[in-house]
Amino acid sequence: NRIMNSASDLKSLIIQHAEDAELSKDGMINDGIIATKLGLQGIPISAELLIIERDLTLLEYNSCRYHIAQISSANSVDIIRERKNKVARKHIGDVLSAHIWICIQSDHSLLLPRK
Repeated sequence: NRIMNSASDLKSLIIQHAEDAELSKDGMINDGIIATKLGLQGIPISAELLIIERDLTLLEYNSCRYHIAQISSANSVDIIRERKNKVARKHIGDVLSAHIWICIQSDHSLLLPRK
C-alpha cells in the first residue's frame, strides 16, 4: 500500500514478478505434467495467484501504474480479466513466449480458442 502510494506520487511504474517466495521455494517451473516428466520441483499456481489477487485488491484503493511481469498461468489471466473493471487504474501484464511454447508442447488443445 505504501509503495503504491509512493509510486503514484512519483508517477512511477511498479513492475511485479508475481511469485510468493515461500510457496515457490525450491521450485523450478510451474507445477504440472512438464515438471513431473522432467523430475523438477514444481511451483504451485497459488504462488502466482496469491500475489496477483493481493496487488489487484490494493489497486482498488490506490492509484498507480502497475505491471505484472511474466504471467505464467491461464488462471492468472482469468483473474486479471475478471478484476479489470474493478481496478480502474492502469495495469498491464505480459507472458513470455517460452511459457506459451512449453504449454503448446504439453497440450496442443491450447491452440484452440477457450470456451
